[in-house]
Amino acid sequence: MDNPAESGLEGLWLRAVAVFAAAFAYLRWLQFQTAIIPGFDGYYHIKFAELLPSLGFAREFKWAAHSVWATHFADKEILFHAFLVPFTWFGDLAVGAKYATVLLGAAAVTSFYLVLSLNRLRFPLVWTLLLCGSGGYFLYRIALPRPQLVSIILLLWSLHLILNRRRVALAAVTIVYSLSYTAFHLPLALALIVSAYLLLTERELDWKTPLTILGATVLGMLVNPYFPNNVRLFWVQNFAVPWMALRGRVDLNMAVELGALSTRTFLLSHLSVVLPYLLAIYLALARPLRVETRTRILFVISTIFLLMTFMIRRFLEYSVPISLLFLAAFYTEQLEGFDLRATLAKAGPQRSSWPS
Repeated sequence: MDNPAESGLEGLWLRAVAVFAAAFAYLRWLQFQTAIIPGFDGYYHIKFAELLPSLGFAREFKWAAHSVWATHFADKEILFHAFLVPFTWFGDLAVGAKYATVLLGAAAVTSFYLVLSLNRLRFPLVWTLLLCGSGGYFLYRIALPRPQLVSIILLLWSLHLILNRRRVALAAVTIVYSLSYTAFHLPLALALIVSAYLLLTERELDWKTPLTILGATVLGMLVNPYFPNNVRLFWVQNFAVPWMALRGRVDLNMAVELGALSTRTFLLSHLSVVLPYLLAIYLALARPLRVETRTRILFVISTIFLLMTFMIRRFLEYSVPISLLFLAAFYTEQLEGFDLRATLAKAGPQRSSWPS
């Protein structure tokens, strides 16, 4: 006799493959609207991947003579560049970079779908379609051949594992994160937010999850072949450079990533997030709601990322999927017990009670 759980899991993975194929086709169509690589950094990443086999783990990078990289080089995205290496064999680096980006973008969309499904949130395909239509700036960000695509994937899985307290898997994801992107501290930030919320609202102290992430992060930094240069680079990129750029004392030309989107651009370009958010607020005001702890946590996290997006536009690549996760959790609870057929039947033609 078939195991229902195994059958359901098999069906989920088949649907995930279909989502991946559809996302790949859609993102490929968007990516190849132009022959050039979008943005600027992509040229560096694909060229570095081409040089990686000959460079190895060199601690000097002569092409950056006026940077700390000149004598204290550290590759902050080792695994991302290793992933790119086979795509340098295409003969055309731009084409290779584009296909690598499409592949990672499809993986990010599929990860979003899987996180929705594994958490038993209703209508995962609808929310995934909303993600794929979440405005020009979001689509532009996931079209860039840059390691933030890996970061989106790992952040989604980190959030899933934190909410479900899967600490062993979380430690593994954290180590991969620390070798893939410079913002590998984000899972620790999420865990601290969740722990603080639980302590303040449920009087529950979860110290194991943040400690697990912290330990895995330290281990990931120690096994990095560029240690200790990677520690110095982490400080420079995540604290020193943004601080100087935001203070405006030095024109660092941060490709406007540290600037803010205009309110008009944000609202009109991201209606797939804004409209469900406004409806959720209205429902909360219109009737008393019982909301589970998981949904309240996702609301807090999504609000924090939205506020950060209002100040620094590049956080939009995180705030969009996380906000949609919150909305999916919220509407899953509000639609519990909702019978669409019964509702449509009640809304159908009724015998008039108006006096003739």
